Amino acid sequence: MRIRLSASTHPPSSPFEEFEEKWSGYLGSEDCPPVPGLAPLQDHEAKEISDAIAEKILGQSGPPWRTLFTLMEEYPACLSVWLARKAGEAYEAGAFWEQFGELLGIAIPSIKREEFAQRFRRATFATMTRWLPPVDLGGHNIVAQFLHQAGLPLDRCRGFAELVRKVERSLGLPDLDEPDAGEQLREAVVDNLNSVTVPTLKRALRGPAGARICEVALRVVFKGEFSDINPRLGQELEHVFQHAPVGTLQRSAHQPFLRLGEDLTSIEIVGPRQDSSLIGANGLTWLVDGQRFPTPRTDDFVYVVTDSPRITLEMSGLVLGSQSRTFVLRLDDLPEP
Repeated sequence: MRIRLSASTHPPSSPFEEFEEKWSGYLGSEDCPPVPGLAPLQDHEAKEISDAIAEKILGQSGPPWRTLFTLMEEYPACLSVWLARKAGEAYEAGAFWEQFGELLGIAIPSIKREEFAQRFRRATFATMTRWLPPVDLGGHNIVAQFLHQAGLPLDRCRGFAELVRKVERSLGLPDLDEPDAGEQLREAVVDNLNSVTVPTLKRALRGPAGARICEVALRVVFKGEFSDINPRLGQELEHVFQHAPVGTLQRSAHQPFLRLGEDLTSIEIVGPRQDSSLIGANGLTWLVDGQRFPTPRTDDFVYVVTDSPRITLEMSGLVLGSQSRTFVLRLDDLPEP
């Protein structure tokens, strides 16, 4: 992945202008993840921005937070990436605002925190092509704005990377070309999180950017480009996959899905054809609520739904063990034609 720089007829005259030029091009590109906290901002770059902000504050007579707000207006891309990184670091300590203020070098008064969050939201929205709004913020909606844009709490990157590796070993990783690959990985990771108390990681993965976070992780694992994302996450993923070359990674089975029948009135559950490397010696069998349907791996399995509100479809005969998916159908809720 290459960071595209914005066109400029004048060379940058300050660190802010230099980083604004760089990150505005990145945030506006299709390569950019939907949250700026996943951007490959290097530690030395973050320190340069911190030092530039501290120097700027020394030359101002007003309160430090006011200088920060002004910089967010003038350099939204640079400040969005930097603030998202600091927000991810702040979750390591638990007491967010105290740690956040220490990392920023600026204490944000409680009466200004809501305005701070709103300015941050505007800055990310104005600069990002693939911006995703935070939803379901709950009672801590101001803090949640920053957690959403941070992507992952940085103290949870190791745990997340280990879970991705666990999924690869036990179920296999979804094909990156599948349109819902990120969602498949998120479901598998969250399932493994159910017995673990990690509220901030669960919240990040269950949020609107969760599937895209997993898609980004999936892409760097398959391509081996660990430097293309947040350095902490990239390092942890590289560490857990260091003995798993791309060609040896376990792949997951193609997942069943719903579709409308050819008559445009019926609903079908489709079990897609599977790669031969995934199937054991006894062949593939699809089970619908326990009823067996042996099927050649090169054929799609199609089951026409009748009036069952809940159907469990299981794949048996996979090398990595059986997998199942349950469909809950509310056919009575459909409007009459």
